[in-house]
Amino acid sequence: MFDTLDIKVYTIATDPQSIGYTNWATGQGIIVDYIYIVDPGAGYSSSNVGVVIEGGSFVTQATAQVTLDANGSAVIFGVVNQGAAYETTPNVAVYGSNTKPIVATAVMKLSNAPASLQPYPKMAYRVLKDMNDNYTYLRIDGAATTTLANDVAINDSVIYVTDISKLPEPAASGAEPGVVFINGERITYYHKDSVTSSISQLRRGTAGTGANVHYAGNTVVDGSFNQIVFDSSNYTYTPTSNTNVTCTDGNVRTLEAGVTYIRSNLWYTTGNTTATNGDGLFVANTLQVSFLREGLTP
Repeated sequence: MFDTLDIKVYTIATDPQSIGYTNWATGQGIIVDYIYIVDPGAGYSSSNVGVVIEGGSFVTQATAQVTLDANGSAVIFGVVNQGAAYETTPNVAVYGSNTKPIVATAVMKLSNAPASLQPYPKMAYRVLKDMNDNYTYLRIDGAATTTLANDVAINDSVIYVTDISKLPEPAASGAEPGVVFINGERITYYHKDSVTSSISQLRRGTAGTGANVHYAGNTVVDGSFNQIVFDSSNYTYTPTSNTNVTCTDGNVRTLEAGVTYIRSNLWYTTGNTTATNGDGLFVANTLQVSFLREGLTP
């Protein structure tokens, strides 16, 4: 098994200091979308089962009900009230006598933005650590995202999508294949067919991510070199002798000889005497954030 890592980071694409955003975040903000069943449990009775969604909001807690099958196992949760202004994901607790407890988790979403019928757009990127311990930072581009048209088995060699125009052409020479991510699996492709809306000549589970089964409707995201965030690579530095460096706050610190330090480029706007000016990522004026802002997702 390879030690890989795939993290997706989302931030709301608006100025966090604006009055409109502040009123939204403390009024409606983030709400409960649905409840995902991790383990359906068993042995519950519909006459005494109860669901409590607790924590995460100081405004309004969500409420929900659970439907059971003949074995007293959870079939589906119905969200009665989505709550409001969540700061963290709440805990879902199911009460009642049972032979095996139900385990479920809340899935959150953004409520509609002020004076809009749509939520705020999001600025997003992923951090991929491959099996060789290389880190890559990739924009998650809304204009380069589609969905699966059909299920994908673990050994399928052709993948059909709903909008092939969202995915780039691989290099004609084959030296630079197209790359997509589906549920954390990294897949390269060497052929794109606009007639059948498919990609083929695949290499599945590349970079140590592992091949998996995927389903119609799952998101397909471009992960090609087009999406690599500019000037985002981490690098190491090992001084051969003790070295003094002046930090942003004006203090001098010593890097010890023989110790390896990881260095990276700051994506936030720096402050006068601090690492950042505190205005948030979306409004930063750096090259990296400017690139991310060009690919907002719904």
